[in-house]
Amino acid sequence: MPTMVSILIVNYRCWEKLSACLDSLLTEHPDTLATEIIVVDNQSNDGKMVAFSQRYPTVRFIENAGNLGFANGCNLAANHATGEVLLFLNPDTLVTPGQLSKLLSSKKELPQVGLLSCRQLDGKGRNQRAFGYFDNLWTTFGLTRAIAQRLFPEKYPSPRADLKEITECDWISGSVVMVERHHYDLLGGWDDSFWMYCEDVDLCKRAWQNHLKVAYNPNVAITHLHGGASRSSSETKALTKSEVIISKHNFVRKHSPSWLSSLPGHSLVLITRTLPVLLAGLLTAIGLVAGKKTTAVRKSKHLLSYYALWIKTGDSRSPRARYKRLNQGINNP
Repeated sequence: MPTMVSILIVNYRCWEKLSACLDSLLTEHPDTLATEIIVVDNQSNDGKMVAFSQRYPTVRFIENAGNLGFANGCNLAANHATGEVLLFLNPDTLVTPGQLSKLLSSKKELPQVGLLSCRQLDGKGRNQRAFGYFDNLWTTFGLTRAIAQRLFPEKYPSPRADLKEITECDWISGSVVMVERHHYDLLGGWDDSFWMYCEDVDLCKRAWQNHLKVAYNPNVAITHLHGGASRSSSETKALTKSEVIISKHNFVRKHSPSWLSSLPGHSLVLITRTLPVLLAGLLTAIGLVAGKKTTAVRKSKHLLSYYALWIKTGDSRSPRARYKRLNQGINNP
């Protein structure tokens, strides 16, 4: 039987949660779904991959050349996948029996939908933010976004609302993304100039540009626990939080037709994201406000280093993605 669904997972030092994820997936009746599971490890370098490959012999484990980012790992997994449908899944998710079958069934009924996701619940069964909107004057700020959700619920549905119908949205979270192989190929895969964050927003933006819809199915639910490798230490947390801002700059750069047209977007990121972080880092460093001093200061240092490199090179991409590209020669979609 040809493989119907390839389940693709990118791991980085998230073995405990990955184990729970794989255990949940292996109760999903793989013979009925005709699934394969591929795990790309972004070079955790902790000696655990061999033991995991022996523990889960039906799962294919691939070691990446380095910690080259989420998008890069997704593309590597897809390069080895044989399924007609690709399901990109975070390692800190849990899937109950029957849910993937329901998601696949709804995907088959929606040929115009290029990218599909589902409801994501936290450990207490509460809705998490599984989709969102592209930044504009209504959606960038929390207050205006809440007003837009209240005044225009059909255009701006709340990601935490108890929705009942399949809903079109600007973008879906990269933690759960189902896409047919021919649509993935049409889009050129994930853009790994994003080292971490915004790669899902970019993928969805390109789907809409290619006349493919993006949708959320609230009638299928998985549990997403969060708190994986991106929060494993103060240094890692500071780095990944900084990458949120860096990736927003990269998104503005990519989707602006010219340097001049990108100025409003970059300015908005600076004002709404960067300045609060730098101010918090300064105030905690001098002891004027309480907080996790180490994390706040480290975030500020990461961002200042990034902006200095941007000014020096004229390149607004993450230094980690930039280093990887210089050494790997990977193309942009």
